[in-house]
Amino acid sequence: MEIRRLGDEELVQWNSLVEQYPNATLFHTMEWLNFLEKAFRLEKLAMVIYQDGKMIGLFPMLMTHKGPFRILGSPLTGWNTPYMGPLIEPELLDEAMSAFNGLVKSLKADYVEVRFPQADLILPSMSGFNSEQVYTYIVDLEGGEDEVWSGLPIVLCCERWAARSGR
Repeated sequence: MEIRRLGDEELVQWNSLVEQYPNATLFHTMEWLNFLEKAFRLEKLAMVIYQDGKMIGLFPMLMTHKGPFRILGSPLTGWNTPYMGPLIEPELLDEAMSAFNGLVKSLKADYVEVRFPQADLILPSMSGFNSEQVYTYIVDLEGGEDEVWSGLPIVLCCERWAARSGR
């Protein structure tokens, strides 16, 4: 399995590729990636996951620099994006993250963070990463003030994996 960057001429196809995955979210779309790239001065990395020459997944990432450090996120905390991570069949996720570890080394990233929408994720390939559950609160703003307060909280949990690279 390998992860490669999508060519500039192929970027126009990104959203149609994203739509093929039932677990895709707004945060995987090119519009969201472009927003993050401009708002936070990031470098967008629209990556494709291949196995035996066949596309089997997508992995949106963004890169930034803080002084001499290269920081890679999908997404990074503070980018107004609760989760992102790869779009791939669940049974291939661990192998994809193993390929991701190789990509991190080739990109010479000093810090990496990936946020998955799934909670309680167990990925042996990510043994060098710290895992932490983070929460997103969703509030239905329909109705009056009393209805809004009585509807609190709806909590979604996702998993964040982060590591410092030993490049």
